[in-house]
Amino acid sequence: MSPALARLLESAFDTAAPAASSPYGRCWLQNAASLTESKSIPVIAVGAAAASREEWEAERAQDAERLNQFFKAGNLVEGYEVSLPPGSSVEDNRRQLDELRGFSEVEVIVQVTQVDLLEGLEERDYIAALPVADPLILAELVVECLALETAFVFRGGGSSAFSSGSTGFLNLLAGTAIGFAENLNARELARVFSAADGWTFSESYISFERYQLYLPEIIESRFLALATDGVSAAEIPAKLKEAGLNL
Repeated sequence: MSPALARLLESAFDTAAPAASSPYGRCWLQNAASLTESKSIPVIAVGAAAASREEWEAERAQDAERLNQFFKAGNLVEGYEVSLPPGSSVEDNRRQLDELRGFSEVEVIVQVTQVDLLEGLEERDYIAALPVADPLILAELVVECLALETAFVFRGGGSSAFSSGSTGFLNLLAGTAIGFAENLNARELARVFSAADGWTFSESYISFERYQLYLPEIIESRFLALATDGVSAAEIPAKLKEAGLNL
């Protein structure tokens, strides 16, 4: 990577990111009582998974109690992240999403693995958490989020800058911006998410093969693609500096 890329990213990501893009990671509410380090930094609290409707209701009630205890202990929570029970109908999912309104004092982030669930999120002010493991499934979800203008975060990738065994954070954020600007379909976007080569950088644009992405498109797409695991959009300049780039 070049200093030009670092300067470009610094310009694109210099505004305060939305709350759910906290770069400080996540904590599991079941373990919240034993956490002390989170009193000085904001976290995203992850709720317990549920295998059925009955478990869902019971775990949400317990999560509400855990979250209240977490707040009373002086911890800083920016978001509450949860997965919906597998195998639920669209009607069940919509009802479960309605039940999450009780957590609206923080950002509510819903783990999404199938496109049809996004239709429920579209009608609510929730953020989608997208799995990174399969580039094509991820690309299908991102394309739908962009179409619905649903904000999202990436889960399970982004530890390196570019794809090398796992999808890199620049693939995710720059790829999303290319998909947004060029109206890519899922298969085209999956190829961008997977590419370690073919990138060119200047102080005013990023290009991948025939796609050229200028600063305004990067900034605009950033407000939908909020963060990758451990790397928020606002944190990228510092992340690049840690890697030895001279900003």
